[in-house]
Amino acid sequence: MKLLFIAALFIGCVLVMMQFMASAQGSAPSGGDDGGGDTDTPVSGGRIEDFMQGIFMREGGNAGNLNVRNNNPGNLTSIPGGWSGQVGTDGRGFAIFGDAGDGWDALRTDVRTWSGKNPSGNFFDFFNHYAPDGTGDSYAQSVASYIGVDPSQPVSEVV
Repeated sequence: MKLLFIAALFIGCVLVMMQFMASAQGSAPSGGDDGGGDTDTPVSGGRIEDFMQGIFMREGGNAGNLNVRNNNPGNLTSIPGGWSGQVGTDGRGFAIFGDAGDGWDALRTDVRTWSGKNPSGNFFDFFNHYAPDGTGDSYAQSVASYIGVDPSQPVSEVV
């Protein structure tokens, strides 16, 4: 009985994640200069999709998690003037997006902007900027492992 419950819970989480990913498909134009134009996936271009998926999973990535509830796969904090597609800010300062596609686009913009300004910055540099609460090194190792690269590699070579 317990095993059946765990299996049902797992299947439910998978279905919610698939629904979240499907809601992002085709909902917003591709960001950056990746030659993709409008896309039918939440992200496009090179390995940035894996990089961003690694962030999404590290931030929770399951039904009920903050990043899913806020349509904000990277748990980006609000910025002055707001992100494109941002419709609000939650009580913890995280941006709330109208749909998942806008959240993926904002994450893509953040990653590409940072890597463009810091072309030799590696995963440790990026995630110590991205997760300033002291978890940057473990975050860097987690995402690098997720996509199968050395975390000392420059982010700009991956995205």
